[in-house]
Amino acid sequence: MPVSNTAVAPFTVESTLYYQNIRPTFVEAVHGEHPWIAEFAGVVSQNPPRAEVLASVSFQVQ
Repeated sequence: MPVSNTAVAPFTVESTLYYQNIRPTFVEAVHGEHPWIAEFAGVVSQNPPRAEVLASVSFQVQ
């Protein structure tokens, strides 16, 4: 990771790992006339898939 020559340590690094069980692109791509598709669309409209935080970490580099 590039760091500016004028940057001064210590540096704080933060990272977050997200999980999403259904990708928004999948939801947008589902089309058709089947009753299951209509049911799926209804469920997703009431409960949109959210990204959940699985882990996060923060540390300093000297």
